[in-house]
Amino acid sequence: MASTYTTNSGIEKPGTGEQSGSWGNSLNDNFDIIDSAMSGSLTITVSASTHTLTTANGSVGEGQNKSLIFTSSSDVGADTTVTISPNDAEKIYIVKNSLAGSRNLIFSQGSGSNVTIANGKSAIISSDGGGGSASVTNIFNDVELNSLTATSLTSNSLTLSTSLPIASGGTGSNSQAGARNSLGLGTAAVLNTGTSANNIVQLDGNAKIPAVDGSQITNIVEAIVVAASDETSNLTTGTAKTTFRMPYAFTLTGVRASVTTAPTGSTLTVDINENGSSILSTKITIDSSEKTSTTAATAPVISDTALADDAEITIDIDQVGSSVAGKGLKVTLLGKKA
Repeated sequence: MASTYTTNSGIEKPGTGEQSGSWGNSLNDNFDIIDSAMSGSLTITVSASTHTLTTANGSVGEGQNKSLIFTSSSDVGADTTVTISPNDAEKIYIVKNSLAGSRNLIFSQGSGSNVTIANGKSAIISSDGGGGSASVTNIFNDVELNSLTATSLTSNSLTLSTSLPIASGGTGSNSQAGARNSLGLGTAAVLNTGTSANNIVQLDGNAKIPAVDGSQITNIVEAIVVAASDETSNLTTGTAKTTFRMPYAFTLTGVRASVTTAPTGSTLTVDINENGSSILSTKITIDSSEKTSTTAATAPVISDTALADDAEITIDIDQVGSSVAGKGLKVTLLGKKA
């Protein structure tokens, strides 16, 4: 009866009555095969884009080694495809890709799945010996571990099936909004702090707000209050009772007037002019015995809301109280820096 060989490692099984007096040679060869399969390491130098990794029968071939390092003396011009032979052998290899030219290693055994090992990387691969439809898989794909300890870890990407809890150093969520909520930040922690553009203002070393350019601070309602008389003299009619220039462009949203001594007998009427032209279609009035225009029967109406930077503003008194003229007139411009 002729010798046969194991499918996966090519170990010889002598037939009955064979190798009388010489069986020790076969036994020694088998021990060499077992030794290589258990812990053998081989460097394979390729010179083309294809290579057949063969498990020989009865002797140690490339395919019998456990650990394989693939190199090339120069760039072979393409990724190298390694075919595991025979296609019915079930194999496990530890592989290192050291090819020149940053080429990948592609392991195949049949028409099933292949494994690609990037240049400079290592992998443990397994072939299923499925014949023409045989597949090769990376053992470390979809690995499940109860625990993992690493002194250093470098990865281009790490995908977790569930969110890493806060107690394990994670955020408890796989989204930014969820992480902020888990960490008790609400909608905060979206912008950086500092004094640069688009930063949240950060206090300086003295716990004070740092000096920043306020030229962009606009759309804040403010008031410009101007005295149009002294506090003790009776008001008299006339133009340009007071004159001033706008410190900046201003969008007017409201006007009002007040006095320290109320007019009596008739209504006090006030006009405001920009560069000599009235900005009111209905003038400001303070009714008899009142101190403010906010209680007037007729509210002022603004006809020109856009006051230019450095525009000359004058205040006219068109009418005073007929019995008591009134004293201490102030005019207020309400609006926003343009």
